[in-house]
Amino acid sequence: MRSFASDNYSGVHPEIMKAIMEANEDHMSSYGADPVSAEAEQLFKAHFGEQAKIFFLTTGTATNTLILRHICKNWNSVICSEDAHINVDECGSPESMGIKLMLAETKTERSPSKPSSRWSLPNRMCTVRNPQ
Repeated sequence: MRSFASDNYSGVHPEIMKAIMEANEDHMSSYGADPVSAEAEQLFKAHFGEQAKIFFLTTGTATNTLILRHICKNWNSVICSEDAHINVDECGSPESMGIKLMLAETKTERSPSKPSSRWSLPNRMCTVRNPQ
């Protein structure tokens, strides 16, 4: 069975596995003090500019949650669809970091002939801003 529900469903691409095996040949410093991390940082800076700051995280859940924690003030909330990945698949991680998710109702259209879903927010949704 093939599924695009998560990147955890499939094996590693052969080129990625080869790079992991090559990096695993000998001992080296860790936690960003290694040549592999230095090379990755240079590639990011070449693309995004020298001012880019790179933070390596271990999982998508950690990345999504920490980014939301970084951009939200303590009094802010994240408005998302009740079916949003951050609400359904992150297992309460945002809430554990004090991030309030405000869920918007969604309308779904599903049928055997239309296995995919189309999500739409109701017309009564509005943008909430924090005037400063």
